[in-house]
Amino acid sequence: EIRLGSTYASVAPAVPVVPAVPTGLTATAAANSVALSWSASSGATTYDVQRSTDGTTWTDMTPGGIATTTWTNANVSPETNYSYQVNASSSAGSSLYCSPVNILVPLPTPTGLTATVVFGGITLNWTSTYSGSDFTIQRSTDGTTWTTVATGLTATTWTDTSATQANTTYSYEVEAYVSDDQSAYTSAASALTLPTTPSSLTATPGSSSIALTWTNSSGQTGFNIQRSTDDLNWTTVASGVTTSSWTDTSALPYGTYYYQVEA
Repeated sequence: EIRLGSTYASVAPAVPVVPAVPTGLTATAAANSVALSWSASSGATTYDVQRSTDGTTWTDMTPGGIATTTWTNANVSPETNYSYQVNASSSAGSSLYCSPVNILVPLPTPTGLTATVVFGGITLNWTSTYSGSDFTIQRSTDGTTWTTVATGLTATTWTDTSATQANTTYSYEVEAYVSDDQSAYTSAASALTLPTTPSSLTATPGSSSIALTWTNSSGQTGFNIQRSTDDLNWTTVASGVTTSSWTDTSALPYGTYYYQVEA
């Protein structure tokens, strides 16, 4: 009470106010989680999050409420639509739930992509964590411009038989998809193809040496040379040769020698 002269006036006690409905609810999906965020409601002490997969039946995801304006729903299922709604509470009571937000959880990105040079191409292997998805593969030789080289794959391995350019780095990335839903692409995996085998190797004997020449057909910058006296057992006699010719000055007179060159 407040005394005014000889007169008393009554002051009504403050009445707690129910918090306003939360606003600004957003949902951001990853491969196995959904992160929610919303704006604080004045006077609210806790918030409650509900989830639905059909928009009709709602499940309380935060029994007892949470004090923050963010919440992450872990361990959600890929290729599933989820709806979320939030209300605010205080000692005065609870607000209505906000308008729900809907989100589709994307497919998980394939993992463990590897690229290995094999005879006849480059073989890719990867791991899928979602059964039933197909895969698309893109390829690049500069890491910037990508071209789709395979799609509709159901297995987690594939060999690129068109990677035929010698001494070239091919990079690959893989995405999973189901209908119109795609995962993110994997980090790129790369493989360097083998140099072209030198051709037209000739050996010309001299008085105390043997001169070798060959054709460098793909612009290689280094060569290794092996020698044998029986065509079975080989010894490297030169490495890092930068030209397409070399002279063996250690060959003995009247001996038979075999040579092979690799780039």
